[in-house]
Amino acid sequence: MAQVRVHCEQCRRPVSVEVQDEEFENNPTGILRILLVHGDPFHAIVVYVDRQLRVRGIEYPDSFKIDASVETTLVSSDSVSSSLSEELGESCFQAVYAYDEVKDRERTSFILDKAVLKAVCESGTICISQIKRQVAGVERALGERINLQQIEEICEKYVREGLIRRA
Repeated sequence: MAQVRVHCEQCRRPVSVEVQDEEFENNPTGILRILLVHGDPFHAIVVYVDRQLRVRGIEYPDSFKIDASVETTLVSSDSVSSSLSEELGESCFQAVYAYDEVKDRERTSFILDKAVLKAVCESGTICISQIKRQVAGVERALGERINLQQIEEICEKYVREGLIRRA
């Protein structure tokens, strides 16, 4: 499986499209047409990808219809605990871009800033306390305590710069 990133002109955000090698096996043209529904409000794009995972084109349908039934899914208490801190008022953040796409741009930032950005980019939606746990090694390396306010200030800086968003 590979991921291809495209830029959606409707929501002005990068979007990842997953492509399986097997999808090309029964495709005589060698170009996949992938419908991707995303965003808030939901909208769709059609992405054309060739065997070398190059994007050959993107279309924006005028409309689309989803016909789905409602399913109930049980989740483990571990999954719930990570979002519980958000319910209690703790800030959570989510990356807009992959870490590799922004690390060169952030060469001059401090080690803690980079560690926080990497934690957010590699974790999906993540809360401040989870970020603090992931950067605990930086705390030891710097020899000083890192408090939640420092981490939140760094995240807010990256929100202003458009690299992450408030979840």
